[in-house]
Amino acid sequence: MTIDSTAKNQSFLSADCNFENGTCGWQHEEGSLTKWQLGKPNNTEGEPSNDHTYSGWKSSTDPVTGSYMYITANQQEHVTAQITVNIKESNVSRCLSLWHMASKNYSGSLNVITTKCDKGIEKLRNTTNTNFAEEWTMSTVGIEGGVYQIVIEGAWTNISLGFLVIDDIKMNETDCP
Repeated sequence: MTIDSTAKNQSFLSADCNFENGTCGWQHEEGSLTKWQLGKPNNTEGEPSNDHTYSGWKSSTDPVTGSYMYITANQQEHVTAQITVNIKESNVSRCLSLWHMASKNYSGSLNVITTKCDKGIEKLRNTTNTNFAEEWTMSTVGIEGGVYQIVIEGAWTNISLGFLVIDDIKMNETDCP
């Protein structure tokens, strides 16, 4: 994989995003067979009922509060959805954290792929796989200093139904716990 030559020269973005005001610079990866969707909590069976930012907080005037990114399996097989962001160069180690949740019938993986960029060519690729729960769970990925492209990939291999949700992505300039 090579990094787009314009990506090396563009202004890089923060990875931080709670999705309350859009996707914060996260872009759909070219070639993804399906796309992450920006969504809001609802009470429809088979869809997330709350986002992580507000942790289910609901007011009487706005019963549906918060936003997140999600994908649904929709009885397809061998499908991936990717979003990506290029992050600023840093000389210190960083820790990327994100919150995720999946429905009990979701059969797949959530991968965080970090690619260290050097003159537009992939130097280091680290993939972190995470387990799922039907409640909000935090995962962390350690990132060394440098310029990076980060890809968040939801994938499933079996025909399944269900959803995978991510929210509250945060990059801290510390080592992961």
